Amino acid sequence: MNGETIALTGRDLQRLRTIDAARAGRIANSEGARQLGLSKRQFIRLRKRVAEEGPSGVIHKGRGRRSNRRICDEERARIARLLEKTYTGFNDTHATEMLAERHGVTACRETIRSIRVEAGLPAARKRRAPKHRSRRERRGREGTMLLLDGSMHRWFEKRGKKCTLLGAIDDATGQIVALRFEPTEDLAGYLEPFATILEERGVPASTYTDKHSVFHVNRATPSIEEQLSGTEPLSQFGRALDELGIVRIYSLSPQARGRVERLWGTLQDRLVSEMRLEGIDCIEEANAFLERFVPRYNARFAREASEPVPDWLPAPNDVDWFLCAKYARAVANDNTVRLGELVIDVPPAAHRATFARARVEVHELRDGRVRIVHQGRVIAEKPAPTGFERLKPRLSKALGEPGQLPVASLADRRCPVCNHHREPIAATG
Repeated sequence: MNGETIALTGRDLQRLRTIDAARAGRIANSEGARQLGLSKRQFIRLRKRVAEEGPSGVIHKGRGRRSNRRICDEERARIARLLEKTYTGFNDTHATEMLAERHGVTACRETIRSIRVEAGLPAARKRRAPKHRSRRERRGREGTMLLLDGSMHRWFEKRGKKCTLLGAIDDATGQIVALRFEPTEDLAGYLEPFATILEERGVPASTYTDKHSVFHVNRATPSIEEQLSGTEPLSQFGRALDELGIVRIYSLSPQARGRVERLWGTLQDRLVSEMRLEGIDCIEEANAFLERFVPRYNARFAREASEPVPDWLPAPNDVDWFLCAKYARAVANDNTVRLGELVIDVPPAAHRATFARARVEVHELRDGRVRIVHQGRVIAEKPAPTGFERLKPRLSKALGEPGQLPVASLADRRCPVCNHHREPIAATG
Protein backbone atom coordinates (compact mmCIF):
# COMPACT_ATOMS: atom_id res chain seq x y z
CA MET A 1 0.00 0.00 0.00
CA ASN A 2 2.99 2.27 -0.64
CA GLY A 3 3.69 2.83 3.05
CA GLU A 4 0.18 4.12 3.74
CA THR A 5 -1.02 3.64 7.31
CA ILE A 6 -4.65 2.77 7.97
CA ALA A 7 -6.45 2.54 11.31
CA LEU A 8 -8.78 -0.41 11.82
CA THR A 9 -11.16 -0.85 14.71
CA GLY A 10 -11.65 -4.18 16.44
CA ARG A 11 -14.80 -4.67 14.37
CA ASP A 12 -12.82 -3.99 11.19
CA LEU A 13 -10.15 -6.53 12.21
CA GLN A 14 -12.79 -9.18 12.87
CA ARG A 15 -14.32 -8.52 9.45
CA LEU A 16 -10.90 -8.72 7.80
CA ARG A 17 -10.10 -12.08 9.47
CA THR A 18 -13.43 -13.53 8.41
CA ILE A 19 -12.99 -12.31 4.84
CA ASP A 20 -9.43 -13.72 4.74
CA ALA A 21 -10.82 -17.05 5.95
CA ALA A 22 -13.40 -17.01 3.14
CA ARG A 23 -10.81 -16.07 0.51
CA ALA A 24 -8.55 -18.90 1.71
CA GLY A 25 -11.44 -21.35 1.41
CA ARG A 26 -11.70 -22.13 5.12
CA ILE A 27 -15.32 -21.02 5.30
CA ALA A 28 -18.09 -20.47 2.79
CA ASN A 29 -19.50 -17.02 1.97
CA SER A 30 -22.73 -17.90 3.75
CA GLU A 31 -20.79 -18.83 6.90
CA GLY A 32 -18.78 -15.59 6.76
CA ALA A 33 -21.97 -13.59 6.32
CA ARG A 34 -23.51 -15.31 9.35
CA GLN A 35 -20.44 -14.58 11.50
CA LEU A 36 -20.48 -10.88 10.58
CA GLY A 37 -24.23 -10.45 10.72
CA LEU A 38 -24.49 -9.56 7.02
CA SER A 39 -26.48 -10.91 4.13
CA LYS A 40 -24.61 -13.17 1.73
CA ARG A 41 -24.73 -10.47 -1.01
CA GLN A 42 -23.31 -7.85 1.37
CA PHE A 43 -20.52 -10.21 2.37
CA ILE A 44 -19.60 -10.94 -1.26
CA ARG A 45 -19.51 -7.20 -2.06
CA LEU A 46 -17.31 -6.56 0.99
CA ARG A 47 -15.02 -9.44 0.03
CA LYS A 48 -14.67 -8.05 -3.50
CA ARG A 49 -13.84 -4.60 -2.14
CA VAL A 50 -11.11 -6.03 0.11
CA ALA A 51 -9.65 -7.90 -2.89
CA GLU A 52 -9.52 -4.64 -4.87
CA GLU A 53 -8.50 -2.16 -2.14
CA GLY A 54 -6.69 -4.32 0.40
CA PRO A 55 -7.38 -4.15 4.17
CA SER A 56 -8.74 -0.60 3.86
CA GLY A 57 -11.68 -2.07 1.97
CA VAL A 58 -13.36 -3.08 5.25
CA ILE A 59 -13.54 0.56 6.41
CA HIS A 60 -16.97 2.11 5.97
CA LYS A 61 -16.89 4.80 3.31
CA GLY A 62 -18.81 7.21 5.50
CA ARG A 63 -16.26 7.11 8.32
CA GLY A 64 -15.03 10.58 9.26
CA ARG A 65 -17.66 12.36 7.17
CA ARG A 66 -20.47 14.46 8.51
CA SER A 67 -23.97 13.50 7.49
CA ASN A 68 -25.55 15.85 4.95
CA ARG A 69 -28.63 15.89 7.16
CA ARG A 70 -26.80 16.78 10.36
CA ILE A 71 -28.32 19.60 12.38
CA CYS A 72 -26.10 22.69 12.49
CA ASP A 73 -23.98 23.27 15.59
CA GLU A 74 -25.99 26.33 16.70
CA GLU A 75 -29.24 24.38 16.67
CA ARG A 76 -27.65 21.44 18.51
CA ALA A 77 -26.36 23.82 21.18
CA ARG A 78 -29.86 25.33 21.57
CA ILE A 79 -31.41 21.88 21.95
CA ALA A 80 -28.75 20.90 24.51
CA ARG A 81 -29.54 24.02 26.59
CA LEU A 82 -33.25 23.22 26.50
CA LEU A 83 -32.60 19.62 27.56
CA GLU A 84 -30.41 20.78 30.43
CA LYS A 85 -32.57 23.61 31.79
CA THR A 86 -36.15 23.12 30.61
CA TYR A 87 -36.55 19.38 30.09
CA THR A 88 -34.48 17.96 32.92
CA GLY A 89 -35.81 14.53 33.87
CA PHE A 90 -37.70 14.05 30.58
CA ASN A 91 -37.03 10.78 28.80
CA ASP A 92 -35.78 11.00 25.23
CA THR A 93 -39.11 10.26 23.58
CA HIS A 94 -41.01 12.73 25.78
CA ALA A 95 -38.36 15.42 25.27
CA THR A 96 -38.53 14.91 21.48
CA GLU A 97 -42.30 15.39 21.54
CA MET A 98 -42.10 18.53 23.70
CA LEU A 99 -39.34 20.08 21.58
CA ALA A 100 -41.41 19.52 18.44
CA GLU A 101 -44.58 20.85 20.03
CA ARG A 102 -43.17 23.93 21.78
CA HIS A 103 -40.02 24.83 19.88
CA GLY A 104 -40.56 23.55 16.36
CA VAL A 105 -37.67 21.04 16.55
CA THR A 106 -38.25 18.33 13.95
CA ALA A 107 -35.33 16.08 14.90
CA CYS A 108 -36.03 12.42 15.62
CA ARG A 109 -35.68 10.76 19.00
CA GLU A 110 -32.28 9.24 18.20
CA THR A 111 -30.86 12.65 17.27
CA ILE A 112 -32.17 14.15 20.51
CA ARG A 113 -30.64 11.25 22.42
CA SER A 114 -27.25 11.75 20.73
CA ILE A 115 -27.33 15.48 21.57
CA ARG A 116 -28.11 14.63 25.20
CA VAL A 117 -25.22 12.14 25.33
CA GLU A 118 -22.79 14.66 23.75
CA ALA A 119 -23.84 17.23 26.36
CA GLY A 120 -23.10 14.74 29.15
CA LEU A 121 -26.69 14.75 30.44
CA PRO A 122 -27.86 11.55 32.14
CA ALA A 123 -30.82 9.53 30.92
CA ALA A 124 -34.05 9.92 32.85
CA ARG A 125 -34.30 6.18 33.42
CA LYS A 126 -32.00 3.34 32.57
CA ARG A 127 -34.02 0.81 30.67
CA ARG A 128 -32.94 -2.19 28.65
CA ALA A 129 -35.14 -2.97 25.71
CA PRO A 130 -36.24 -6.61 25.43
CA LYS A 131 -34.34 -8.67 22.88
CA HIS A 132 -35.63 -11.38 20.64
CA ARG A 133 -33.53 -14.49 21.07
CA SER A 134 -33.50 -17.58 18.89
CA ARG A 135 -31.43 -20.74 19.06
CA ARG A 136 -28.34 -20.67 16.88
CA GLU A 137 -28.05 -23.48 14.38
CA ARG A 138 -25.32 -26.01 15.03
CA ARG A 139 -22.27 -26.08 12.81
CA GLY A 140 -22.42 -28.84 10.22
CA ARG A 141 -19.01 -30.45 10.76
CA GLU A 142 -17.30 -31.80 13.81
CA GLY A 143 -14.30 -29.62 14.65
CA THR A 144 -15.69 -26.45 13.03
CA MET A 145 -16.35 -24.76 16.38
CA LEU A 146 -15.44 -25.53 19.98
CA LEU A 147 -17.32 -23.90 22.86
CA LEU A 148 -14.94 -23.21 25.78
CA ASP A 149 -16.07 -22.20 29.25
CA GLY A 150 -15.55 -22.72 32.95
CA SER A 151 -17.93 -23.24 35.86
CA MET A 152 -17.07 -22.36 39.46
CA HIS A 153 -19.20 -24.56 41.69
CA ARG A 154 -19.18 -26.69 44.82
CA TRP A 155 -18.54 -29.80 42.77
CA PHE A 156 -17.63 -31.82 45.88
CA GLU A 157 -20.50 -30.33 47.89
CA LYS A 158 -19.40 -30.10 51.54
CA ARG A 159 -16.73 -32.79 51.15
CA GLY A 160 -14.13 -30.51 49.54
CA LYS A 161 -13.26 -27.00 48.46
CA LYS A 162 -15.02 -25.04 45.75
CA CYS A 163 -13.22 -25.34 42.41
CA THR A 164 -13.66 -24.75 38.67
CA LEU A 165 -14.54 -27.26 35.96
CA LEU A 166 -13.15 -26.25 32.56
CA GLY A 167 -14.68 -27.79 29.49
CA ALA A 168 -14.85 -27.75 25.72
CA ILE A 169 -17.68 -29.18 23.63
CA ASP A 170 -18.00 -29.58 19.89
CA ASP A 171 -20.79 -27.40 18.52
CA ALA A 172 -21.82 -29.81 15.77
CA THR A 173 -22.20 -32.90 17.97
CA GLY A 174 -22.49 -31.64 21.56
CA GLN A 175 -19.67 -34.04 22.41
CA ILE A 176 -17.37 -33.21 25.32
CA VAL A 177 -13.87 -33.02 23.84
CA ALA A 178 -12.12 -31.88 27.04
CA LEU A 179 -13.09 -31.66 30.70
CA ARG A 180 -10.80 -30.88 33.60
CA PHE A 181 -11.02 -29.71 37.20
CA GLU A 182 -8.76 -26.79 38.15
CA PRO A 183 -8.47 -24.55 41.24
CA THR A 184 -9.43 -21.50 39.16
CA GLU A 185 -10.20 -20.36 35.61
CA ASP A 186 -6.80 -19.24 34.35
CA LEU A 187 -4.31 -19.63 31.49
CA ALA A 188 -2.65 -22.79 32.82
CA GLY A 189 -6.04 -24.40 33.36
CA TYR A 190 -7.13 -23.90 29.75
CA LEU A 191 -3.78 -24.79 28.16
CA GLU A 192 -3.77 -28.33 29.58
CA PRO A 193 -7.11 -29.52 28.15
CA PHE A 194 -6.47 -27.65 24.90
CA ALA A 195 -3.16 -29.49 24.50
CA THR A 196 -5.07 -32.75 24.92
CA ILE A 197 -7.51 -31.65 22.20
CA LEU A 198 -4.69 -30.89 19.76
CA GLU A 199 -2.88 -34.15 20.44
CA GLU A 200 -5.94 -36.44 20.38
CA ARG A 201 -8.17 -34.75 17.79
CA GLY A 202 -6.39 -31.92 15.98
CA VAL A 203 -6.84 -28.19 15.40
CA PRO A 204 -10.43 -26.84 15.34
CA ALA A 205 -11.47 -24.16 12.88
CA SER A 206 -12.82 -21.75 15.52
CA THR A 207 -13.55 -21.26 19.21
CA TYR A 208 -16.57 -19.64 20.84
CA THR A 209 -15.95 -18.12 24.27
CA ASP A 210 -16.95 -15.33 26.59
CA LYS A 211 -14.69 -12.32 27.15
CA HIS A 212 -12.91 -13.70 30.20
CA SER A 213 -9.41 -12.23 30.51
CA VAL A 214 -7.92 -15.60 29.54
CA PHE A 215 -9.44 -15.23 26.08
CA HIS A 216 -9.73 -11.47 25.56
CA VAL A 217 -7.79 -8.34 26.56
CA ASN A 218 -10.50 -6.32 28.29
CA ARG A 219 -9.11 -2.84 27.87
CA ALA A 220 -11.33 0.09 26.85
CA THR A 221 -8.92 1.75 24.43
CA PRO A 222 -5.84 0.49 22.58
CA SER A 223 -2.41 1.78 23.55
CA ILE A 224 -0.54 4.32 21.46
CA GLU A 225 1.76 1.59 20.14
CA GLU A 226 -1.23 -0.52 19.09
CA GLN A 227 -2.87 2.39 17.33
CA LEU A 228 0.32 3.23 15.43
CA SER A 229 1.04 -0.38 14.46
CA GLY A 230 -2.59 -1.32 13.84
CA THR A 231 -2.24 -4.47 15.97
CA GLU A 232 -4.91 -5.98 18.17
CA PRO A 233 -3.96 -6.70 21.81
CA LEU A 234 -4.06 -10.45 22.44
CA SER A 235 -4.06 -12.46 25.61
CA GLN A 236 -1.61 -15.36 25.77
CA PHE A 237 -4.38 -17.84 24.94
CA GLY A 238 -5.72 -15.61 22.18
CA ARG A 239 -2.23 -15.32 20.70
CA ALA A 240 -1.87 -19.12 20.71
CA LEU A 241 -5.17 -19.51 18.86
CA ASP A 242 -4.14 -16.83 16.38
CA GLU A 243 -0.86 -18.58 15.63
CA LEU A 244 -2.68 -21.88 15.12
CA GLY A 245 -4.98 -20.22 12.60
CA ILE A 246 -8.07 -20.67 14.80
CA VAL A 247 -10.80 -18.07 14.39
CA ARG A 248 -11.73 -16.49 17.75
CA ILE A 249 -15.44 -15.72 18.23
CA TYR A 250 -16.70 -13.99 21.39
CA SER A 251 -20.22 -14.16 22.79
CA LEU A 252 -21.84 -11.22 24.56
CA SER A 253 -24.21 -13.11 26.86
CA PRO A 254 -24.63 -16.48 28.60
CA GLN A 255 -27.69 -17.10 26.41
CA ALA A 256 -25.47 -17.02 23.32
CA ARG A 257 -23.43 -19.86 24.83
CA GLY A 258 -26.57 -21.83 25.64
CA ARG A 259 -25.16 -25.23 24.72
CA VAL A 260 -22.17 -25.06 27.03
CA GLU A 261 -24.25 -23.40 29.77
CA ARG A 262 -26.73 -26.29 29.58
CA LEU A 263 -23.76 -28.65 29.89
CA TRP A 264 -22.97 -27.16 33.31
CA GLY A 265 -26.55 -27.67 34.42
CA THR A 266 -26.40 -31.32 33.42
CA LEU A 267 -23.01 -31.89 35.05
CA GLN A 268 -24.01 -30.12 38.26
CA ASP A 269 -26.74 -32.73 38.48
CA ARG A 270 -25.23 -35.97 37.14
CA LEU A 271 -21.51 -35.49 37.80
CA VAL A 272 -21.99 -34.16 41.32
CA SER A 273 -24.26 -37.09 42.16
CA GLU A 274 -21.85 -39.70 40.76
CA MET A 275 -18.85 -38.18 42.58
CA ARG A 276 -20.87 -38.23 45.80
CA LEU A 277 -21.53 -41.92 45.15
CA GLU A 278 -17.78 -42.50 44.65
CA GLY A 279 -16.81 -40.44 47.70
CA ILE A 280 -14.59 -38.13 45.62
CA ASP A 281 -13.51 -34.98 47.49
CA CYS A 282 -10.43 -33.58 45.70
CA ILE A 283 -9.38 -32.38 42.25
CA GLU A 284 -6.93 -35.21 41.60
CA GLU A 285 -9.52 -37.93 42.21
CA ALA A 286 -12.13 -36.00 40.23
CA ASN A 287 -9.90 -35.68 37.15
CA ALA A 288 -9.20 -39.42 37.26
CA PHE A 289 -12.94 -40.09 37.49
CA LEU A 290 -13.62 -37.89 34.42
CA GLU A 291 -11.73 -40.40 32.27
CA ARG A 292 -14.57 -42.86 32.93
CA PHE A 293 -17.41 -40.35 33.08
CA VAL A 294 -16.86 -38.45 29.81
CA PRO A 295 -17.16 -41.49 27.45
CA ARG A 296 -20.44 -42.47 29.14
CA TYR A 297 -21.75 -38.90 28.89
CA ASN A 298 -20.90 -38.67 25.19
CA ALA A 299 -22.50 -42.03 24.48
CA ARG A 300 -25.69 -40.81 26.17
CA PHE A 301 -25.95 -37.18 24.95
CA ALA A 302 -23.75 -36.64 21.86
CA ARG A 303 -25.35 -36.60 18.43
CA GLU A 304 -24.17 -37.13 14.86
CA ALA A 305 -22.93 -34.12 12.90
CA SER A 306 -25.14 -33.11 9.98
CA GLU A 307 -22.14 -33.34 7.62
CA PRO A 308 -19.99 -36.49 7.72
CA VAL A 309 -16.60 -34.94 6.87
CA PRO A 310 -14.91 -33.58 10.05
CA ASP A 311 -13.19 -30.21 10.14
CA TRP A 312 -10.32 -31.17 12.47
CA LEU A 313 -6.91 -30.31 11.05
CA PRO A 314 -3.56 -32.01 11.79
CA ALA A 315 -1.95 -30.77 14.99
CA PRO A 316 1.48 -29.10 15.04
CA ASN A 317 4.51 -31.27 15.65
CA ASP A 318 5.45 -29.33 18.78
CA VAL A 319 2.32 -28.31 20.72
CA ASP A 320 4.44 -26.55 23.35
CA TRP A 321 5.64 -24.11 20.69
CA PHE A 322 2.16 -22.60 20.63
CA LEU A 323 0.57 -23.42 24.00
CA CYS A 324 2.89 -21.40 26.18
CA ALA A 325 3.43 -17.80 27.27
CA LYS A 326 5.55 -15.65 24.94
CA TYR A 327 7.34 -12.38 25.63
CA ALA A 328 9.51 -10.03 23.59
CA ARG A 329 12.94 -9.36 25.08
CA ALA A 330 16.37 -8.03 24.13
CA VAL A 331 19.54 -9.95 25.00
CA ALA A 332 21.77 -8.01 27.41
CA ASN A 333 25.41 -7.22 26.66
CA ASP A 334 26.49 -10.15 28.86
CA ASN A 335 24.38 -12.53 26.73
CA THR A 336 21.63 -13.04 29.29
CA VAL A 337 17.87 -12.65 29.09
CA ARG A 338 15.79 -11.74 32.12
CA LEU A 339 12.25 -12.98 32.71
CA GLY A 340 11.06 -11.78 36.09
CA GLU A 341 13.53 -13.21 38.61
CA LEU A 342 14.88 -15.72 36.09
CA VAL A 343 18.15 -15.00 34.30
CA ILE A 344 18.83 -17.22 31.29
CA ASP A 345 22.33 -17.48 29.82
CA VAL A 346 22.50 -17.51 26.03
CA PRO A 347 25.52 -19.55 24.83
CA PRO A 348 27.29 -18.86 21.53
CA ALA A 349 25.98 -20.69 18.47
CA ALA A 350 27.75 -22.14 15.45
CA HIS A 351 26.38 -19.37 13.25
CA ARG A 352 26.77 -16.52 15.76
CA ALA A 353 29.36 -15.86 18.47
CA THR A 354 27.26 -13.42 20.51
CA PHE A 355 23.57 -12.52 20.73
CA ALA A 356 24.10 -9.25 22.62
CA ARG A 357 21.28 -6.75 21.88
CA ALA A 358 19.44 -9.23 19.66
CA ARG A 359 15.63 -9.20 19.81
CA VAL A 360 14.35 -12.59 20.96
CA GLU A 361 11.18 -14.33 22.09
CA VAL A 362 10.99 -15.96 25.51
CA HIS A 363 8.72 -19.01 25.60
CA GLU A 364 7.62 -20.01 29.10
CA LEU A 365 6.18 -23.52 28.81
CA ARG A 366 3.36 -25.12 30.77
CA ASP A 367 5.78 -27.15 32.91
CA GLY A 368 7.92 -24.09 33.79
CA ARG A 369 10.72 -24.66 31.28
CA VAL A 370 11.94 -21.58 29.40
CA ARG A 371 13.13 -21.34 25.80
CA ILE A 372 14.92 -18.43 24.16
CA VAL A 373 14.03 -18.20 20.47
CA HIS A 374 15.83 -16.10 17.89
CA GLN A 375 14.44 -15.95 14.34
CA GLY A 376 12.49 -19.18 14.82
CA ARG A 377 15.44 -21.11 16.31
CA VAL A 378 15.85 -22.17 19.97
CA ILE A 379 19.18 -20.75 21.16
CA ALA A 380 18.90 -21.43 24.91
CA GLU A 381 16.81 -23.44 27.36
CA LYS A 382 16.39 -23.44 31.11
CA PRO A 383 14.63 -26.05 33.29
CA ALA A 384 11.67 -25.13 35.49
CA PRO A 385 12.70 -23.12 38.55
CA THR A 386 12.45 -24.65 42.01
CA GLY A 387 8.98 -24.27 43.44
CA PHE A 388 7.24 -23.75 40.09
CA GLU A 389 3.52 -24.52 40.43
CA ARG A 390 1.60 -23.30 37.38
CA LEU A 391 2.07 -21.00 34.42
CA LYS A 392 0.85 -17.43 34.91
CA PRO A 393 1.01 -14.52 32.42
CA ARG A 394 3.59 -11.92 33.37
CA LEU A 395 3.04 -8.19 33.14
CA SER A 396 5.51 -6.24 31.04
CA LYS A 397 5.76 -2.50 30.46
CA ALA A 398 7.02 -3.21 26.96
CA LEU A 399 3.95 -5.22 26.09
CA GLY A 400 1.23 -3.34 27.96
CA GLU A 401 -0.80 -6.54 28.51
CA PRO A 402 0.14 -10.06 29.50
CA GLY A 403 1.38 -11.88 26.46
CA GLN A 404 0.84 -9.26 23.79
CA LEU A 405 3.46 -10.11 21.20
CA PRO A 406 3.37 -9.40 17.47
CA VAL A 407 3.96 -12.93 16.21
CA ALA A 408 3.12 -13.63 12.56
CA SER A 409 0.23 -16.08 12.27
CA LEU A 410 0.87 -19.37 10.54
CA ALA A 411 -0.03 -19.46 6.86
CA ASP A 412 -3.34 -21.15 6.26
CA ARG A 413 -2.99 -24.75 5.13
CA ARG A 414 -6.62 -25.51 4.36
CA CYS A 415 -7.15 -26.68 0.79
CA PRO A 416 -9.50 -24.26 -1.03
CA VAL A 417 -10.81 -27.11 -3.20
CA CYS A 418 -11.76 -29.74 -0.66
CA ASN A 419 -12.21 -27.17 2.17
CA HIS A 420 -11.57 -29.69 4.92
CA HIS A 421 -7.95 -30.88 4.55
CA ARG A 422 -4.65 -29.14 4.95
CA GLU A 423 -1.09 -30.24 5.35
CA PRO A 424 0.29 -30.68 8.86
CA ILE A 425 1.43 -27.53 10.60
CA ALA A 426 5.15 -27.74 11.25
CA ALA A 427 6.28 -25.87 14.35
CA THR A 428 9.32 -23.72 13.75
CA GLY A 429 12.41 -24.61 15.72
